[in-house]
Amino acid sequence: MNENITFEQSQANEIKQKKQQITYITRWIKDLKTTTKPQTKGRLHRINHQYENTTHNPGYCCLGILCEVGKRARKIITKTRICSNDEWFSVKGAIEEQEWQNATLGASLRDLFGIRYDEQTDLIRMNDQDGLIFSQIAQHVEENILPRLQKELEQLNAAKS
Repeated sequence: MNENITFEQSQANEIKQKKQQITYITRWIKDLKTTTKPQTKGRLHRINHQYENTTHNPGYCCLGILCEVGKRARKIITKTRICSNDEWFSVKGAIEEQEWQNATLGASLRDLFGIRYDEQTDLIRMNDQDGLIFSQIAQHVEENILPRLQKELEQLNAAKS
């Protein structure tokens, strides 16, 4: 009997987490479409480029905008300044594997937002190499990532029934 309660609680937690991911992604899409923040390449949030050998301007990449959405929504995301150039984001208390936290989402952030590693790679390419602007990236997220998360939520709800 106790195992059933644990399983039901686990299902409820998964559904709650998926709904939160959809909320984050929906807010991210809106922010990407409406933000006036400058866009940059190679960093989640580039504050200053005078100490780097780069011509990229200060600003946010599309994933940095997502981190700001999560930071506003829940106070579990920290923002840490690196040197005088960049900031990186992480989930409080999470120990990330050796990832470039100032340029990509660590595993804890990907889990929090429901972003798969391959999706992150595509988003980085769109932002940094393809030169897509935020509104174009928002359209990709709206057409690909959001529907995937919604389908996963439907599947979780169906499994619960």
